[in-house]
Amino acid sequence: MHVLRTFKPRLWAAFDVNFYSGGRTSVDGRPNLDLQKNSRVGGTFSFPVGPRQSLKVAYSRGALTTIGADFHSIVAAYQYLWGAGL
Repeated sequence: MHVLRTFKPRLWAAFDVNFYSGGRTSVDGRPNLDLQKNSRVGGTFSFPVGPRQSLKVAYSRGALTTIGADFHSIVAAYQYLWGAGL
């Protein structure tokens, strides 16, 4: 699920959640106890710093992890718009 709120052109915030399941393996036809059921949650905030530039800050984490890596990530990004359209 993705929810986005635009405050003014190029100033926006988003909230994301997901859930997925699958990826079980088997040996000799017998399933292993490794079915993945994981979910993630995160958010992004983007704000303009010039007519063709913006900065983004994002955070994401593993909300539910049965098999696989639990994580926290923080991202900072600079974006420049190329081309004629604004």
